[in-house]
Amino acid sequence: MHTKEKIKCTIGLTEPLATLLQCYTTKENIGKLKEKTITCTARKTTQPYSYIFVMTIEAARIKQIPQLLASLETNNVVTIGIQVAINPAGNKLIPALGLLSILRKAEIKPIKHYARVSDKAATLYTYGRDILPSSIIELNINEKCKDKPVIVLTREWEPIGYGHIQPTDQGVLIRNSLDIGWYLRSGV
Repeated sequence: MHTKEKIKCTIGLTEPLATLLQCYTTKENIGKLKEKTITCTARKTTQPYSYIFVMTIEAARIKQIPQLLASLETNNVVTIGIQVAINPAGNKLIPALGLLSILRKAEIKPIKHYARVSDKAATLYTYGRDILPSSIIELNINEKCKDKPVIVLTREWEPIGYGHIQPTDQGVLIRNSLDIGWYLRSGV
């Protein structure tokens, strides 16, 4: 049996999550997202990392937030919302696929640190393949976030995963870090 800490929740986005989002979008967009979210952290005491979850809030339910937070912390809830990041020891957040869902639902399009790829490359990427330099339509790198993966997008701006940039003789290769096909391949 795994022992779990109580879940800890706050209204809005935690500072580490807001900092991660600055790699991909504007402070204005992050502010809009802060107004509509509750961020929760859950950690198995047997593991050195925690999971970050976000739950979006409907405007009509904002008055119920204090009761909801009290309920979460007293009822030994383990997870709530969509997993958006993993926080390993050292506080460098690793984005999860749920972050792409939250951004899409909030209609926030990445404006930095992304790669748009051809249709064929997007299909192959969702099967776990890397992106070759010739398949990259547009590449936007945020120099401040070189240690973070880029968001990989289809030609139509659909987010399909994360990748790490690797320079080659032919240009830039994008190594597949995590893609939406992972759900099917992993059996989750």
